[in-house]
Amino acid sequence: MEFNGGLDVRFMNEKVIEKVRQIKIKDHHFAWDDPKEDLQPYFKRLVEAKIKSPDRIGVYVLTNICRQPG
Repeated sequence: MEFNGGLDVRFMNEKVIEKVRQIKIKDHHFAWDDPKEDLQPYFKRLVEAKIKSPDRIGVYVLTNICRQPG
């Protein structure tokens, strides 16, 4: 099964981690939409929870977005 879309690592508490652990998918993808926001402690907690091995957890960042004024 492929889970399309990114999860928000900031909402990964113990209850959510347990639910995500039950989903049978190959990889987990997380969005990091604001590079100025330090999410490293959240990802560290996620890796320590051992939902998947770190090489099965991906992170993507939206780049080059052009916003029109107004």
